[in-house]
Amino acid sequence: MKSTIKRHCVAIGIGMIAIAFVIYKVLVLNIVWAGISANEVDAWKETILPPNAIQVVEAESQAELLKQSYFIVVPLIVLFIALIIIGKKKSWFIPSKKGFIIGALSSFLLQGLHELLHGIAFPKGSTVYIGIIKGNFSGYATSTDPLNITQCIVYYLLPAFVLGIVPLLIFAFDKEKKNTFCWFCYGFALIGLIQTAPDWFGLFPILKQVPREAIIQMSGWHTYWYLQ
Repeated sequence: MKSTIKRHCVAIGIGMIAIAFVIYKVLVLNIVWAGISANEVDAWKETILPPNAIQVVEAESQAELLKQSYFIVVPLIVLFIALIIIGKKKSWFIPSKKGFIIGALSSFLLQGLHELLHGIAFPKGSTVYIGIIKGNFSGYATSTDPLNITQCIVYYLLPAFVLGIVPLLIFAFDKEKKNTFCWFCYGFALIGLIQTAPDWFGLFPILKQVPREAIIQMSGWHTYWYLQ
């Protein structure tokens, strides 16, 4: 019992540090609420790029990106549900339905935090636009300010790490897996990973095509890279 409380306290402490970092980044960025856009063409801002900029071959629309993410989403859902069924049958743990449902709903309602985590990857002084696309009711965070490859990776994967991997690790390291908070993390992680699935498919083409020393910049829906 004491070890479980200690782990939860450590998790809360790490969470508080993360919140402080997010607040700092929000203060040093120019975050603009862009409202509700009809589609990604209206949502993503365009900018003037260097003449040597090369367009990344990637999904032509957010709808196409969402379709690609099904290859992650479907197996992920099956895996999470199978773990609950098998674990309960073999008495590995006692699932908390209440904790799981509240966690899943909480994660679903934190779409704004998901986009904010994308936005804080941009360097100090950047203007970041956050809004909603009406067509598929999905959020977005974009900027025309340049990124290096490390910042770009953080841009794509930070929401998956904070909203999916961290709560999943909290669940995994809870030996008893009986309390409500543990299953809250499990439900939170499931939805967090589902919502971040398109981000992985957005990052894959960049890692495959863009040199590590390149500068990466978004203009409109597409991503471009160039060498200085």
